[in-house]
Amino acid sequence: MTDNRAPSRQELLIEIGVEELPAPQLQALAQGFADGIRNGLEAERLQAEHCHWYATPRRLAVRLQGLPSRQDDQQRQRLGPTLDKALDADGKPTPAALGFARSLGVPWEQLDSCTDGSRKRLRYQLTHPGQSTAALLPAIIQHTLERLGSGRRMRWGRAAHHFVRPVRWLLILLDDTVVDCEIMGCRAARLSRGHRFHHPQTLSLKHSADYCEALGAARVQVDYGARRRQIQHSVQALARTFGGQALIDPGLLDEVTALSEWPVVLAGQFDPDFLALPREVLIATLQEQQRYFPVEQGETLLARFIFVSNIEAQRPERVIHGNERVVQPRLEDARFFYQRDRARPLGERGSELQEVLWQENLGTLHDRTLRIQAIITTLAEALGEDVAACRRSALLAKCDLVTDTVAEFPGLQGVVGGHLAREHGETEYVASAIAEQYLPRFSGDRLPRGRGGQLLAVAERTDHLLGQCLNDRMPRGDRDPYAMRRAALGLVRILIDCQLDIDLRVLISTAMKQFPVPVQNEERAHALLLFIRERLRTWCLEDGSPADSLEAVLAVQADHPLDCYRRLQAVEQFRRLAATRALAAANKRIRNILKQAGRHEADQRENLQAHDPALLQEAAERALAEKLLSCQKQLGALLKRPDYPGALDCLATLRESIDTFFDQVLVLCEEQALRSNRLILLQEIQNLFLSVADISRLSGDSPGGREKAGS
Repeated sequence: MTDNRAPSRQELLIEIGVEELPAPQLQALAQGFADGIRNGLEAERLQAEHCHWYATPRRLAVRLQGLPSRQDDQQRQRLGPTLDKALDADGKPTPAALGFARSLGVPWEQLDSCTDGSRKRLRYQLTHPGQSTAALLPAIIQHTLERLGSGRRMRWGRAAHHFVRPVRWLLILLDDTVVDCEIMGCRAARLSRGHRFHHPQTLSLKHSADYCEALGAARVQVDYGARRRQIQHSVQALARTFGGQALIDPGLLDEVTALSEWPVVLAGQFDPDFLALPREVLIATLQEQQRYFPVEQGETLLARFIFVSNIEAQRPERVIHGNERVVQPRLEDARFFYQRDRARPLGERGSELQEVLWQENLGTLHDRTLRIQAIITTLAEALGEDVAACRRSALLAKCDLVTDTVAEFPGLQGVVGGHLAREHGETEYVASAIAEQYLPRFSGDRLPRGRGGQLLAVAERTDHLLGQCLNDRMPRGDRDPYAMRRAALGLVRILIDCQLDIDLRVLISTAMKQFPVPVQNEERAHALLLFIRERLRTWCLEDGSPADSLEAVLAVQADHPLDCYRRLQAVEQFRRLAATRALAAANKRIRNILKQAGRHEADQRENLQAHDPALLQEAAERALAEKLLSCQKQLGALLKRPDYPGALDCLATLRESIDTFFDQVLVLCEEQALRSNRLILLQEIQNLFLSVADISRLSGDSPGGREKAGS
């Protein structure tokens, strides 16, 4: 008998206990586990009201509230033959009706009828009772765990199970009831485990709602987000106690959160003599090698650090002393490497670059240096920069890649080179350019401030992008192992935000001349141009530009990012004018009429420079021609500056004349000379607008009535 009552709502708690998970993957694993469980339940028509994930180094957990206790019953029906074929004249079933009942495995008396369109048919209604959530869960959890994580997976014991780390316990509760199943070799129970040292024994949960409170009592802050906020607040609070402010790198904060279950924030100090090291080297030693948070006061680093311990020690001074003792040799090593690098001028390392292969088919770092130097020379000459200083910065740009300090701290490439350049008497222009050549390193990072650094960054990225393109290493799908998307977006940002008047075609052509490559790679260079254009489109859209405004600009200018952005800003300003909608509609009418005139007449128009004033018969077309001539004279000076807002304001004055022209003049008239002259006049107007943007592409227009074009 079918239970027609609505399913009750329950709370589901799943915890997978494992050996220590890799910290960099913890968030992704926890989120993926929660998504897999939620999606698996939804695929079975079980929709929870709320889902929250938890994660510590030793567990992944998900808690779903408001989850139905079972699926709803499903009503289905099977349609059979029509009644005139199913029943004879006496109302008895025909062989067709009996065959239909037999195919369903039911007596024909259980069939009823329904109206299907204009006909009545036999019908059998089936009820598929919903399964309980508890019965469906094991398969969903198993499937989620099998698909969870990337990279290497581990096996343990003699079983065939494999996961990111060996599974040690399994907790599955629906409210206060254990879901009886075995997954990954573990039998589900109501048992969890607390902190490895503070609460090594197991703890039993009576109800899923007790989870966070019970784990907290066992010295486990199981909520990843709450644990992260707690660490961040405690670190800054501790830094303020000695008049400083902690430098909290988001990636480091994520890592220490993923490494702790019961975070205790402590502070230590080191020998102030190490403050003589470059700031970046000192920070890298503390952050990358020790997972410590540096502390600064204003712009000056303090000889202190803050760290997170995963234990609440009875004598915290011993923990602090241990960390101070460990950081000492790390700082000694950093000082040793940097002092040894200081002993040799940066320029002397250029010969070592000849021994370092950059990439297959792309030569050594020395070859790359020469290419970058040639590119930046062309850029500096075009922009009126100090050519000698730019060439010097390019020559030294990659020399720090063979230093001991960069070998120890790869993330400091460029930064170390800038410091060493200053140490050995290079100008600030050269030193700053070397230090800033890799900016921006990531989305939202700062841009190079100096013009030398900006040009070096452009040259460096162009060589990188073209090299990967010539090696056929363009990104495919989500894979971008050579970070080409990031490099192209960085290039676009520099060209626009740093106001660099550089054309992409010229830039790529200049770089192409530096590569000894076969002729067919011209196609790949064009593919790179399209690739950067797409990044330009992406950047503008993310910056908030409307898609139609962007298309209007890209239709006439897609190879000069700075010029494109200036036009885009002008179009956005132009859209605020009352005349915009009418002008956009008029431009669409002009485009359609010129297209309607046909290819033959288009060829004729191309052979003529301008319309013939002698063939202007109507007052409206003479007025439009006069207004056009006036705009042409003003526009030349405006575009030369360039002043695109002023140019569009000037073009907006054509509105009334264009409207009158369309109202009073038949463009596609019978007399060929007049027809061609009017088409040439419209072509001139279109070309005038296309000198800024194709505003016919702007949306939201309301075209007027039927054109007097003689369709």
